[in-house]
Amino acid sequence: MPDDALPPQPTPDDAVPDNAAPESVQATDASAYAERPVDIASHAPRRAMGAPLAGFSIVLVQGLKESLRPKRLVATALILLGLAAAVAYGARAEAGRPRRGDLLFQIWEAIDTHVLMILLPLIALIFVGPIYSRETRQRTMVYLLVRPVSRTTVFLSRFAAGVIPAALWSSVLCIGIVLFASADTPPQLLTALPLTCFFGTLVLGAIYCTLGAIFKRGLVAGLLYTFMVEVVVAGLPGNIQKFSVRFHLRGLYHGLVDGPLGERSQDIQTKVDGVGSNDLNPFVETLAWDPPGTAIVVLLAVTAAVLAFGVMKVRGRDFALKD
Repeated sequence: MPDDALPPQPTPDDAVPDNAAPESVQATDASAYAERPVDIASHAPRRAMGAPLAGFSIVLVQGLKESLRPKRLVATALILLGLAAAVAYGARAEAGRPRRGDLLFQIWEAIDTHVLMILLPLIALIFVGPIYSRETRQRTMVYLLVRPVSRTTVFLSRFAAGVIPAALWSSVLCIGIVLFASADTPPQLLTALPLTCFFGTLVLGAIYCTLGAIFKRGLVAGLLYTFMVEVVVAGLPGNIQKFSVRFHLRGLYHGLVDGPLGERSQDIQTKVDGVGSNDLNPFVETLAWDPPGTAIVVLLAVTAAVLAFGVMKVRGRDFALKD
């Protein structure tokens, strides 16, 4: 057959791969992709954070589960009930001595001096102080930060997860003291004590949680604040006492219970009125307590200011997987 009779051979440029689709199919697919709208938003990187407090309840529940583990729950209850029984026994022993006041006076004074000044701060320090700094020590902070939650959410939710059980246990301690002492107390006392414990753990917990987020040894910083700064400021004369959280917390307590208890105890009423030269309590208050409403406003303002400072600190802090 002559060469010019052969069909033209395809050149290398015109060669088609064996697995290539027919031209009609390629044209159809190309037109389909050309006409299909592209959802740019679906391909854009998603925001890691939502609202400022997104995921607050999730982190809060997780923190409460850690704080209220069954073994820890039972151990804490036994310890606090033992402390309540010991304080009540001491109050009953003091009430039996001459010129020491009646039993109601001893309970009133024990809650003021032993609980509000020592035990309640320690409860708040143990439950709230290390609850945020524990995240950095156990390397769980980085895990939380890669989730869709902000540092503000982590800080505030962990704070709330510590305050709730601390307020609960401090209330159990105070009510346990009253019940173990078997005193004739007015019903208002069972409402005033949990309210005082709540605001006490709220403001002290905010201070301890912020100290734990700032300092590597937050528990030590909290102890120094409680038994050095507060003691020094609260012991100063005049209006300087108002710079102490303890002053406003005790003012809330006395504003709520002094009236009902004073009606049933002459010793309490005498101490409240500040008359007589008895030696029931040699400590003399140099400044009158603020009304309960004023004390609550001050405690809430301090809590908000301290938490805002803590949020500012944790938002500007970097966390690594390892040192």
